[in-house]
Amino acid sequence: MPTMAGYAGMGAASGAPGSRNAGLILALGILSLVMSVLGGVLCCCMPLSGVMNLIALAVGLTSALMGHGEMKRYRSGEYGPTGRSETQGGYICGIIGTSISGLMLAAIIAYVIFAIVVAVMDAA
Repeated sequence: MPTMAGYAGMGAASGAPGSRNAGLILALGILSLVMSVLGGVLCCCMPLSGVMNLIALAVGLTSALMGHGEMKRYRSGEYGPTGRSETQGGYICGIIGTSISGLMLAAIIAYVIFAIVVAVMDAA
């Protein structure tokens, strides 16, 4: 029976288990992505949009930081190949969710500052 060349001699990582946090990182990354998109859709309700984007920013940042640490362990050979794709997917979703929610929060802050300036200019 032929062996698969890529899997036979993986060195130290061949018997090492994968990350136990892979599912958590993936779930947090997807949650941040969904919440940031929902925060953008609900922009007509400014307080709810701001709260959802703050939560999405925190969850996405957590996912991205956890994913970065776990991917570093995968690259060093500390972990085996199990769970690598879930960790990488959660890491990428966390980065995208953090970026979208950060941009949405910046837009909300700019809108509030603009509204205050217009109100002050009208009062004067």
